[in-house]
Amino acid sequence: MKIIHQLVGLGIAVLLSCNNSNKKDMKNKENFSWGAAVTAPRFYPVEIHKGYLGNDKKMIAPLINTGLIQDSWTYDGDVLSGGTEMPTMLSLIWVSYAEKKFWKIETIINQAIQDKIKQLFQEGYMNKDLKNVWSRITYKKITIGLAPGGTVILWLSGLNKKVEIANYQAVETFVSVNEFYRNPDEDTQQEFYNYFYNAYI
Repeated sequence: MKIIHQLVGLGIAVLLSCNNSNKKDMKNKENFSWGAAVTAPRFYPVEIHKGYLGNDKKMIAPLINTGLIQDSWTYDGDVLSGGTEMPTMLSLIWVSYAEKKFWKIETIINQAIQDKIKQLFQEGYMNKDLKNVWSRITYKKITIGLAPGGTVILWLSGLNKKVEIANYQAVETFVSVNEFYRNPDEDTQQEFYNYFYNAYI
């Protein structure tokens, strides 16, 4: 019985040691690999026109149009691109079919938010896998949530975990239908809005 208790104690100690080791390893890291994703609430269909996450020197992760987005807040979005450096700028233009308008966000991701992102990456979180084994992992996505009224929410997303980082306010903008996509039927701007509104709403 004593041996069993010792083995159980040893197993717990090894598990804690591994978790602490993982935490220490992440704590010393400055850069983390992440994917960039965009999501929107269900019944709020949107499409990206163009955008990126970057810094004052370069684009880090382009945000490209991959078609209709309306998967709901519970979905973290498909990875569109990614990087390892800390983004300091967010630029994005998208069309909201429910509102029949384009929105634009151009914002600095300030130092306080950068520090928060870095801290969360370094701390990670505890996750239980399919074999009921707990381990410390970290976040894998910077997810950009688009909501009615031009609301933009920034999350860090990982396996079974999502943390809100910041929220911003976009402004209404104009993008010509001919600039947004190939327009073989020569639809007017209003015909473009009406057609996709009726198709998706």
